[in-house]
Amino acid sequence: MGTACSAHNVDSSTQTAEPQVQKADNQGTPEGVVPDWGDAESFEEMVALEQQRWPELAAGNRVDDPPPVEIVRFIEEEEFASVQVDCLAEFGFDAKATRDGGVIPPRVPDDQIGALNEAVYVCQARYPLDPRRRQELPLVPAQEYYEHLVESAPCVERLGYPISVAPSQEAWLGQYYSSEDWWNPFSEATPESEAAVAELYGACPKEPEGLYPPLPAP
Repeated sequence: MGTACSAHNVDSSTQTAEPQVQKADNQGTPEGVVPDWGDAESFEEMVALEQQRWPELAAGNRVDDPPPVEIVRFIEEEEFASVQVDCLAEFGFDAKATRDGGVIPPRVPDDQIGALNEAVYVCQARYPLDPRRRQELPLVPAQEYYEHLVESAPCVERLGYPISVAPSQEAWLGQYYSSEDWWNPFSEATPESEAAVAELYGACPKEPEGLYPPLPAP
């Protein structure tokens, strides 16, 4: 049976924070801060960035000899499940979307596992998520993200999840741009079912609107 795939690969894109908003002045810029979005603005630049991940993607799907793939377009996180289910259907595999935005591949005979794994690889490569979500946010969006997380913590708590006190923005930025774990009320929440996950993200958006630049068209 194939491995379940999900859009929620908790990296810098799936974290969020909360309590009292503290604005940081830009005098104490943390070490390792990202100044801007770098070479990932045009479609061609994003394709080049995404292709760097393909060996890892192939290995993760147990595809030893990955076939040639052309990126069709980049997709938003909320599209992931529906796009992947439709793509896998083109290969004859009846995958199911989960309520929390993941995809469950079908059960297949042993002699079809290789074909399923390859189809999952091709679909994820054809329709990748924004590769900028695997990078740290530049400073100004990171500050906006912190403020959103602080404002979101009470929402998460109202759903019954205990949330720790938010650090100052300066301390949070230091955590975010280092190898340390960084404060995130969504990470502290522990929903125990797909329905609970859907309720959490439905009631409490995990990131502010417009945090990432619009996806470029092909």
